[in-house]
Amino acid sequence: MPLIVSPGSFEDAKEVADRFLSRQPVAIYVNGVEHDTARRIIDFASGLCYGNGAQLERLNPQVYLLTPTGVEVPVEEKLRISDEGLGDHH
Repeated sequence: MPLIVSPGSFEDAKEVADRFLSRQPVAIYVNGVEHDTARRIIDFASGLCYGNGAQLERLNPQVYLLTPTGVEVPVEEKLRISDEGLGDHH
């Protein structure tokens, strides 16, 4: 089950990286996050995935899913995360 993170600041990217590197999928909800902060976090996540041969998926305009290599997130779970991410999470 992916960890769901609604970052308040760029410092929250460390938790994303720690969980991802321990082979846990991480969903990042950027709704309600300041635009520049959201961009920095997604750029960081993109580099993290690229550097580890993993996958970064944009499930909807507000939700990004980082999936470590060799880990599967079922389609149903992706849809649930995407739908929940359309709301306002704080």
